[in-house]
Amino acid sequence: MVTVLLMNYKRRENLNKIISALKSQTIPCEIFVWNNNPEPFIHSGVDWILNSSHNSGCWPRWFMGSFAKNDYVMSHDDDLLITKADALEGLVNEYIEKGRKGMAIGPYGVILGKNNLYFPKNILAKGLQKIGSIGIPKHLRFPKKNVRVDVIKGRMIFLKKADLNNIPILPQGLDSFVFCDDIVINAHLANGSLGHHLVTNKLNGKIIDIEDKSSDSGLWKSHPNWKELRNETAQFHFKTSNISRN
Repeated sequence: MVTVLLMNYKRRENLNKIISALKSQTIPCEIFVWNNNPEPFIHSGVDWILNSSHNSGCWPRWFMGSFAKNDYVMSHDDDLLITKADALEGLVNEYIEKGRKGMAIGPYGVILGKNNLYFPKNILAKGLQKIGSIGIPKHLRFPKKNVRVDVIKGRMIFLKKADLNNIPILPQGLDSFVFCDDIVINAHLANGSLGHHLVTNKLNGKIIDIEDKSSDSGLWKSHPNWKELRNETAQFHFKTSNISRN
């Protein structure tokens, strides 16, 4: 019913427990792994493994997703762990109840700020972000109630496979899909519209962060100006509009 697109880069020690948790789900779960780690990865519980000879970023997970045979696909980072067996079943039920064409759902999301900024541009804006001021980018995780957002963060994006089929293999525009694939995917799913996606509370208490023991495995180590790159990508791919998020 769900194909999980699991990325790995220098967190090999996390994969066994992540895969075990996925195999313990209450609904069928197919697992694809894109391994950006220099060392090849082999696991009998994985349906398809692609070992890359160099770190090719996150976009290849969507190439893998195009081969999924299930109704739903879900990205899954290698520093997250599902702790409850009914997590995927809850996401499927949530999508059946609230989903619409081109919608993505997940536990982490972003409401873009004024001019479609993903991150605040200066110190003052960062201060205003902390108090939730209007027009400042708002990053959400595990909300008490569902919230409409512009971007579901790539750590865990759940969507219909049929919607993934409508996204170009290599999107036009800024050459940023390697670092900002989640922003690009969200924008294409929504045809550039704001407020199209949903941060759900259905995963609250059902996933946890795994401590990152590697000092150079995060996106912020991959590009010297990664925050500005994400701002530019969001500004390029999303339309500016006034919407109601209620």
